[in-house]
Amino acid sequence: MASWLPETLFEIVGQGPAPSKDYYQLLVTRSQVIFRWWKISLRSEYRSAKPGETKDSHGAFLENSHLQDVIQQQNQNLNCGSQPPNHLGSSRCPPPDIPTLV
Repeated sequence: MASWLPETLFEIVGQGPAPSKDYYQLLVTRSQVIFRWWKISLRSEYRSAKPGETKDSHGAFLENSHLQDVIQQQNQNLNCGSQPPNHLGSSRCPPPDIPTLV
């Protein structure tokens, strides 16, 4: 039987606060929580930095306090614009009346 829920339940993307240009994405699907980050820098010590990705099931995410802390910190630091959602369940920034993710 087909599910009424879309595969992507929630997605938020953003750039770290100035002077950082780092990019972050939090994606919640029906089966997992995915956190991605890209280090953006002209400094030579970061030239070999590769993008990162962490995937956890919903249950594993609830037990992963370190990942929750990282996401909460980035959620508070996002340089949010006033762009509308780009597809169902997806927005650049959470509305102000919705509590933080963790």
